[in-house]
Amino acid sequence: TAAGSGVLAIEAAAAMVIGANIGTTTTAVLAAIGATPNARRMAAAHVLFNVITGIVALIILPLMLALLHALQTRLALESGAPMLLALFHTSFNLLGVALLWPFTTLLVRKLEGRFRPKEEDEARPRYLDNTIVAMPVLALQALTLELAHISHIVARVVRLVLAGEVPPARLERDAAIVDQLIVAVGEFTAMMRRGNLPAPLAEILPNAFGISRYFRDATSLALVINRLQPVLAVPALAEPVAQFRQAAEKVIDAATDPESFDEEACLQRRQALSRQYQGLKSQTLQQGSLGHIPVRQVVELVEAFKDTERMASYLVKAAGLMAAMRAVAANRPPSPEADTETMPKKDSPTAADD
Repeated sequence: TAAGSGVLAIEAAAAMVIGANIGTTTTAVLAAIGATPNARRMAAAHVLFNVITGIVALIILPLMLALLHALQTRLALESGAPMLLALFHTSFNLLGVALLWPFTTLLVRKLEGRFRPKEEDEARPRYLDNTIVAMPVLALQALTLELAHISHIVARVVRLVLAGEVPPARLERDAAIVDQLIVAVGEFTAMMRRGNLPAPLAEILPNAFGISRYFRDATSLALVINRLQPVLAVPALAEPVAQFRQAAEKVIDAATDPESFDEEACLQRRQALSRQYQGLKSQTLQQGSLGHIPVRQVVELVEAFKDTERMASYLVKAAGLMAAMRAVAANRPPSPEADTETMPKKDSPTAADD
């Protein structure tokens, strides 16, 4: 209206159209605060589209207006500033499409890399790099660090379950992260095995597969135990169950801290947990025989306690194998306990299998 009445020059009005388009991006930016990664990607794309288009349009503004005026005359459209501005606004947006269309794939890739959900970030290997596979010592160090990273995620899952019932969706998300990282470890380990490895590294490398198996099994047991949480709420066993869980947490703390890992102390805690499991199982069976707990619930309770002991045991075994890998990576001889207690044995039972 201002341009049509001559209050604004057509060039100033066209510049205001560009400014208004850029101004509308603030709505998208505000809406994206705290939103999903896809929403933030879309808002960023909106801002980039309007800002880039606006800069180019300002640079060629006189040329665009001259061409549009010629088009307006040629097509015998209504004369005057309002029609010219309408044509300019349409052309401005078409210009943006033409400018950015060839770069769509690149833009998507950059935005996906810039805005990622936490779980997507966590599921990406932190230390594995295919470019170092040809350097066995560096590759082994990276593999050990990645396994330690997975260990922290598994320990987080286990601690959450020991603390009480967890929303299944959260645990399933973490389990998927562990699975993705284990797959990456497996692929990296396979690439290492295809290389010319020194004998000590070739001998210790299978530990990575054993550790991955223990991590996967511990995570699976955590999901099972979480489903049995309602069953564990037995007033008569509240205190011994709490003590048993605290003992399990101590085992996990000892097994998942590579900086202060003491294999002998860790094994002692694990044995103490096994003894507590046997005592708790006896109490549960006694309560069942007295009729204080239904028989079906007794079976489920014993199964949950057994799974908890096995879950902690798996993390101890994984920690022992990781200690052996770290020793080789640092050019130190592995501790003898790694060969006897924590190395995987074929079908070796634990105390929890009773």
